[in-house]
Amino acid sequence: MYVHTGPMYYRGLCHLFFQYNPNEAKWGDIVWAHSVSRDLVSWTALEPAIKPSKDFDVKGCWSGSATLLPSGVPVLMYTGINIHNEQVQNIAYPANLSDPLLRNWSKPAYNPVITAGHGVNASAFRDPTTAWLGPDKLWRVVVGSRDGNEGLADLRMATGRHPRPHPSGAGPVGCPHPRVKLPSLLTVLYRSRDLKKWSKARHLLHSGSTGMWECPDFYPVAVAGDYRRGVDVAELRDCVVAKEVKYVLKVSLDLKRYDYYTVGSYDHATDEYVPARRESSPPPRATSSLPPPTPPSLSFFSLLEQLFAFAETNPGAEVLAGVERERQEEHGLQAWEPWEQGQDWTSSSMGEWELEHGVRHLDLVGQSKAAAQGSSAPGLAAFRTSGDGVWRRRFPPARSYSDSDLGLRYDYGNFYASKSFYDPVKRRRIVWGWANESDTGPDDYHKGWAGIQAIPRKIWLSPKGDQLIRWPIEEVEALRQKHVNLSRRVIKGGHHFEVTGFKSVQSDVEVVFELTDMAAAERFDPAWRMDAQALCARLGAHVKGGLGPSTSFGVGGRASILSRVYPSHAVGDEAGLYVFNYGESNIKLVKLNAWELKSPKINVP
Repeated sequence: MYVHTGPMYYRGLCHLFFQYNPNEAKWGDIVWAHSVSRDLVSWTALEPAIKPSKDFDVKGCWSGSATLLPSGVPVLMYTGINIHNEQVQNIAYPANLSDPLLRNWSKPAYNPVITAGHGVNASAFRDPTTAWLGPDKLWRVVVGSRDGNEGLADLRMATGRHPRPHPSGAGPVGCPHPRVKLPSLLTVLYRSRDLKKWSKARHLLHSGSTGMWECPDFYPVAVAGDYRRGVDVAELRDCVVAKEVKYVLKVSLDLKRYDYYTVGSYDHATDEYVPARRESSPPPRATSSLPPPTPPSLSFFSLLEQLFAFAETNPGAEVLAGVERERQEEHGLQAWEPWEQGQDWTSSSMGEWELEHGVRHLDLVGQSKAAAQGSSAPGLAAFRTSGDGVWRRRFPPARSYSDSDLGLRYDYGNFYASKSFYDPVKRRRIVWGWANESDTGPDDYHKGWAGIQAIPRKIWLSPKGDQLIRWPIEEVEALRQKHVNLSRRVIKGGHHFEVTGFKSVQSDVEVVFELTDMAAAERFDPAWRMDAQALCARLGAHVKGGLGPSTSFGVGGRASILSRVYPSHAVGDEAGLYVFNYGESNIKLVKLNAWELKSPKINVP
């Protein structure tokens, strides 16, 4: 089992399509497997919905999404690998609408409906989102991609970008040849009136230099009234709704294998998505005066000569080297690349000219190569100019580098390639995530399967509007059986106790702790956000004061960690539930509720 592709509701049933290899427990020979459920907990397996069969998908039917038309007809859009090994986007319709199980699907002869086209890498062009119909009666869909250039993190089409030349003239730093270009990771927006003929929008939806963006998801979230309710993309046909909601863009970073998201605004008139600011900054601190932004008549290399001359006469100064990318007359936007003596920078992003306290300014954020490779060393620099020729260093960055390791994540463990859908029965948005195996390939072969779907989670925007809340769907509680509860216990440092009275091998636990003394608490290290699961595995629960392995939802659903565990001793009746405190100070167990969980029926015919 691989990533899920097109979850949706149709005629009282939830349909879950997912990537599946019917021949062996490893990637390859991918089809769209199909299961249905009435409660999102127990599932019935059906025959695969889509298999490779045509020139446009003969080498694989990869990920995609499901869309419900205004008439109620479901449509599947998916990535096919054609006879030329190119990734193209196709659609399929139910062969029999009267069949609530939707067991057979038809692929129109006019497929593919979207091809990579000029400026898009056909070998990295996949995973279309759920399509939505805007107030202008145009369908829109977002596709994950990567091009051959280092990109700008804004909403415009990426054009060429010059890597920073080495001062010696030997070619771009870090590149074996002057023509080698760094990849840009982007989500491409397409529009259509009939779902058959699609054209690329004038703007990219979003982009950045953080690895291939797989399985993008783009959906509205409520900000007023009952903010916990889900918003169906079908509601975006109403211009009032389209303007009053916020939007979530989730991307799955292929290099990191994690899901990151931003929350922002989207304008259907301009097709611009603008992520919201998440961090405030102290007043800018002037560090050095540099040449003013480059006029079009000044060549790139002439600018570099000025900048390097400035650096030589001002040791230790922060220097910006850049060249105008493409004149955007409506915004006057320019692209720059930051360079600091002793640092090797791999990416940068720039916002639009904005007003703050009456001052017009432009922000730039750069990420160092060391930070991109996982170093915990400081790797972000932010600069601001008001167009007066003075660049001022800003730290922390005025804009969060929200699509990188410093951004918001759905889950801080083994959770990838998630996909959300709208539940019209309970008016909620639900997200599924996929968890890969962490044991070996031979182990997968012997057990005959690999990969699981995580417990479905309801998802909504927090009251502050700055991050998403995730919590297991209420249907999971139907699996609860024998119950035990504890309260008002003090656990001394270095002590533990076992929770008895039920079988804990498969359990649901809710617990609240109170810390009475924070003086000896560990200071939070921001580097922990990089890979919480690896941190837990490295420290282990036996390390005094360290972080222990966990699979949990915390802080009211603002954070979660999903882990794969393969016990060798705690199996069956040998499993136990323990409350432990390996810190130095006492903690108070306010309350604990634990239930045995019965097993759901999974893919039982």
